[in-house]
Amino acid sequence: MDFQDIKKFGNWLDKNIKSKTDGKQVCGYPREIMGNCKRFVIWFVESCAPISSRGLGVNYNFHELIKAHELCWLRCMSGNTNDPIAPNITDEQLCNIEAILHNALSDSGDEDSSAVRNYLIYRLIRAFGLRIGEALALRLSDLKLNGAHPSLEITRIDERGAEYQDPRSPYHPKVKTLSRLLYFDPGDKDLLALLEQYISFHRVKIADVGGKRRASIFLGHDFIFIEHGDKSSARPLSCSAATKIASSISAQVGFKFHWHVLRHATFNRLYEAASNLKDNATEMDHIVYMGGWASSESLRIYARRAIRDSALRKLNRINQMGASG
Repeated sequence: MDFQDIKKFGNWLDKNIKSKTDGKQVCGYPREIMGNCKRFVIWFVESCAPISSRGLGVNYNFHELIKAHELCWLRCMSGNTNDPIAPNITDEQLCNIEAILHNALSDSGDEDSSAVRNYLIYRLIRAFGLRIGEALALRLSDLKLNGAHPSLEITRIDERGAEYQDPRSPYHPKVKTLSRLLYFDPGDKDLLALLEQYISFHRVKIADVGGKRRASIFLGHDFIFIEHGDKSSARPLSCSAATKIASSISAQVGFKFHWHVLRHATFNRLYEAASNLKDNATEMDHIVYMGGWASSESLRIYARRAIRDSALRKLNRINQMGASG
């Protein structure tokens, strides 16, 4: 299959595939089909492409073949022709969210475990651009907080071994992007301290022992973020509970907030900073790796955001100059 074949298939899907809802096409349904077909084709290439020797050049050509298929399918997926722009949160809005979540810590005297957890999830997504599913799937074994280079590791579910279990199944959070190792910034000392505080004092199970309520760190699972409250049994925090937290934040700040737009806000700022550098190929590669993407094609929505925001800033300066004149 080449680019034209994939493009024709995508156009046919847009015109002919109908959903099961009153015969009307559900938004994103053809794109979902295209995504499944892309994964099958990539699997087929990886499984069946002939490799006659083990030379380095052959391996490179094999890698380029897979990359070419990835790009062809991505470019032909329904929705790409609309040139989507990454959503964003303004600096002022980010400050409002941070203030509300941080004030919840102060108001509770650091005794409210839910407040510590919610602020910690916000800080991790803000720092690393994690998906909410990646944050919820983090385990104690994924953290290395000691040493000169503290880090966290994002590991795909299918790479966690046959013994991996999640009590939230079948609605367990999924790691949709590639696995990667991410290092904390030297300025993240307060974030590291908050992580250690949460794990040591808040990630506990309250149980009755001999008529007395005692805290135990032995939870029966390795996941970091848990439900809090007398009836929660310290279960891993669910995706639906995380959505409710985001809805609560929306109600407090007065604008629509969800966790994924926070991920976009992180990469919007990283991309804009990198785009202002000369010879920035290495910086762009770092962003692709940090986001867990397979190729730089995923940065297109951030490029369009940066171009549009730059144009708006120039237009505002022109308007201000005209008004002052």
